[in-house]
Amino acid sequence: MARAGLGWSVGQLAERAGVHRLTITRFESGAPIMEDNLKKILRALVSGGAAIVTAGRQAGAVSIPQASHCTPP
Repeated sequence: MARAGLGWSVGQLAERAGVHRLTITRFESGAPIMEDNLKKILRALVSGGAAIVTAGRQAGAVSIPQASHCTPP
């Protein structure tokens, strides 16, 4: 999970993304969320150091560079 890999709480990701905490919870549980909210969440994760894999068998996966999780949000 990218959020945990970055060392962020649900509240921290929600604040950085500009969405409600329940939106993060729904997203992480696999429930549908609005496309606009998904984009906001992905932008926040990428700005925090996560990388979204865009090609190959791992497309859609999120990668966290080793040192990212050490940086406080």
